Amino acid sequence: MTRREYAGGAAATTLAASITASDLTISLASGGGSDWPTGTSDPFIIAIDRGTGDEEKILVLSRTGDTLTVAAPGNRGFDDTTATSHSVGAAVDHVLGAIDIDEPNAHINNTVLDHHTQYLTSDRHLAISHTTAMYAADSVDNAALGPDAVSDAELQDDAVGSEHIQTDAVGADEIGAAVITEPKYAAGSVSLRAMGADSVDGDKIADDSIDSEHYVNFSVDQDHLSDNAKVHPGMMVVWSGTTEPSSWFFCYGQEKSRIAQANL
Repeated sequence: MTRREYAGGAAATTLAASITASDLTISLASGGGSDWPTGTSDPFIIAIDRGTGDEEKILVLSRTGDTLTVAAPGNRGFDDTTATSHSVGAAVDHVLGAIDIDEPNAHINNTVLDHHTQYLTSDRHLAISHTTAMYAADSVDNAALGPDAVSDAELQDDAVGSEHIQTDAVGADEIGAAVITEPKYAAGSVSLRAMGADSVDGDKIADDSIDSEHYVNFSVDQDHLSDNAKVHPGMMVVWSGTTEPSSWFFCYGQEKSRIAQANL
């Protein structure tokens, strides 16, 4: 929509000189335009020979004193009228056009129109409380979010579950140092299948953070230990029990099969 200028006190006047159908300068009777719009902010509409067979509406660009300027030939014969010549003394009025009624009518009743894009600002958007009901499935993707656009403070507890995260969508690069602590994941939610090879090393494990309560039997074997931490065949250790541990033998000089215990 294009705004037009109006002046409620604009009195009817007459032409000071005749005009042809193509003239773009119109002279009003002396003092006739004193209360009329100036066009400083927006154009305005006039009608010449109103109510007669020669009625013509014109979209006026500006007024200086009693002289009106029309921007282009296409603004003559405005509002479904026809550009024509007018004689000196012809009546001139400042009027509304059908467009002045039709545009606001369409703005109110035609929901397809979107005239007020100036209201779509970031501040106004952020002031709206958004709920899941306002979003279609997959309506917000990575491309719609800026870096660091969503932080812990913006997420409710349990707002993002495993069903909302694509496979391999979150890698080590997306996780800051020490951002995931034990209270932030459910029991059994992280398995070996969920971790890449060498994804957890000593630098990522705090001292005393893993004890016997945190791993199941046989979850740590020789393949997961460094050479210095491994138990090698033939190694002797002090043992205070009365029963041999699995894969160990008491050492008191007895014979063992060289075939069954070849590693020894």
